[in-house]
Amino acid sequence: MDIKQLINNIPWKDGAAIRILWLNANGKSRSELAETIMHRQGHIILPIILRSNLFLTSNALMADLATLISGNEKEFKALKGVEFTHISVVIISNESLLIPQASSPVYLPEWFPILGGKEIFVRIADVFDTAELAPLNSEGARIEKIASLLFEAEILIVNRLKHQIAYQEGKVRGLIDSLRSDDENTGGSTTSHIQKYEAHLAGVSVARAYRPAAKSKASILSKLIYQVIKNSPDATAAFSKKLASALSITANNVV
Repeated sequence: MDIKQLINNIPWKDGAAIRILWLNANGKSRSELAETIMHRQGHIILPIILRSNLFLTSNALMADLATLISGNEKEFKALKGVEFTHISVVIISNESLLIPQASSPVYLPEWFPILGGKEIFVRIADVFDTAELAPLNSEGARIEKIASLLFEAEILIVNRLKHQIAYQEGKVRGLIDSLRSDDENTGGSTTSHIQKYEAHLAGVSVARAYRPAAKSKASILSKLIYQVIKNSPDATAAFSKKLASALSITANNVV
């Protein structure tokens, strides 16, 4: 997955020249990620590796951001001689940003390369939550057809997993558990989790308007998409084997 391209595809708010993004390294080298996404012309992408215990509570969120900016004064000052129109500050962490937040004011130091000495309103956005894939937004894309096919695919996946419970519940449960986020309930039967996915699909009234979000907890397709977005190609390939095993799919078996 090209993280730099994901960042470039995130829409800008009208009139905004600065935005703060959060990137969970998901076990990857943060230094290597920083080198990969760094961009110093036009639309600046400035990665900052989070090395301190910041961003732990909502009340201290903007104060922590001000601390992070001040602690990286050298990196920001290095942009003074660079011509650019927008800047994305990407905080690279080993964790997701889970605390609730709203758009809040933060004061930019006088030495900040753009809008220095001014107060701006910002909200820290997760790269994977806000990214959009450019081809789906391009003119001529058959969005409604794609949406309908995704909806049908999710129905097939859920129905297949439901069927497989009777034959290999352990593998089905293993897949479900591997898709669960840290803040989701770990209890309940395997059938109850499948019923949750069924209820989500039953609530979709128009298939062509279906839009799975990368972090939706009610949609198994959304969870699968998130696995692809956040993982390396090798990790995605390994996970695909677990999915195929749960669905009981082989190279000579088409469900």
